[in-house]
Parts: sequence; structure tokens; C-alpha cells
Amino acid sequence: MPRHSSWPHRVANFLTVSRILLVPPFVVFLLREGVPGTYTRALVVYMVLSDLLDGPMARRGRGKNLMGQFLDPLGDKLMVGLGYLVLSLKSHLIPLWLTALVLGRFIVLRGLWGLVFWTSGMDLRSFLGLGNILTRPNWLGKLAADTQMGLFLVVIFPFPEFLRAVGTHIVAGLTGASGVFYLLLSARAIRDAGILMGPKVRWRALGRTLHRTSSVLASLIWERPADMRPNGDRLGTG
Repeated sequence: MPRHSSWPHRVANFLTVSRILLVPPFVVFLLREGVPGTYTRALVVYMVLSDLLDGPMARRGRGKNLMGQFLDPLGDKLMVGLGYLVLSLKSHLIPLWLTALVLGRFIVLRGLWGLVFWTSGMDLRSFLGLGNILTRPNWLGKLAADTQMGLFLVVIFPFPEFLRAVGTHIVAGLTGASGVFYLLLSARAIRDAGILMGPKVRWRALGRTLHRTSSVLASLIWERPADMRPNGDRLGTG
């Protein structure tokens, strides 16, 4: 194993952090220009390219890039979320209801993530190392994020008007579906991992409540009752 095999992680993290740092000037340019102009589009090109490059670069490194795992989706959500907000309120190029849906999903899911993380009493590295749905995106979430970015690019650059109309409905459907799907998968992950029942749990009453709620929800969704099993088998019957 090469001695300095972690350098791809450093490059990937640099790309991710630079993308996050460019979000404020991107918002400023977008507010000043009203309709996306040269400076806004130039920043978007860099931010999109850095997003495309940091993932493959991180995979070339040794081990897991936990910092990138945390910051990469955060950078994407900041760029798209704030971009949607400005394009709705300032330019009126994206429907406000769609922006509310995208931002609402982000706030709810990140709020759940933060609540579980804080209540678990775990340090960030250990929590990210769990490798379950709470710390790793699922395929439907990735698809929703890609379509959100796609609509964002359609609005920023001069694409045909019908693409914006079609993209709006696709983004709405995938954003809502992925949010519900994530909540259901999270309930099962919280129950199975037992992270809210460990010795370091803060606010034990809250931890137990979240764990029980997740257990009930996961059981209702992912497990069939005994009387619904094949051949009518029930637990405890011989």
C-alpha cells in the first residue's frame, strides 16, 4: 500500500470544501443579476465539475473518507437549496411550492439526522462509521438529488422551457417519494442498530421514545404480522 495513499481524500475534500465556500458568492451574484448571468453560470460550472470529480477522487484513496461523506451532500444541498430559494423569490423561475418541498425535505431529514446523532452520544467519526441509511444515501435519494440538480441546471442555463415544466413535476415526485422512503429506512436502521439504547445516550427518555417509535414503524412497514405469513403459520404454534 503506498505510503501517501490518502492524498486522493485530501484532493476530494478540497474540492468539496471549495464548493461550499463558493455558495455565498454564488448567492450574491444570483441576487444581483436576478436572471442567471455570466458570473453565476461560471460558478455553477465549477461547482458542478467539482461535485463530479470529488467522488471518483475519494474512491481512489485508502479507507473511508468520513469527512467527505459528511460534507459532500451538505455542499450539494446548500448550493441547490439556496439556489432554488433565490430562483423562486427573486427570479420566479422555480415554483415556490417546489422550493418549499425541497427545503422542507432537507430540514426534516437533516433534523432527524442531527437529533439521532446528538441523542446517541457518539462522536461524529463513530456515527458516520455506522454505514447505515442514517449516514449513507440510498438510491432513491441519489436519484432525487440528481434530478434536483438537473432542474437547477435547466433553469440556470438557457434550456427549452418545456424541460423546466417537465422537470418540475419529476423533481416534486422523486423528492416526496425519497423523503418518505428515507424516513421508513431510517426507522429500521435506528431499531436495528440500537444506537439510542446504548450507555452514552443523552436524554434517555427521548432516546427510548425514538427507539420505540422507530421499532413500531419498522415493524409495521418491513415485517408482516404472523397471521399474514405463508401457509398461515403463527408464532408459538406447533
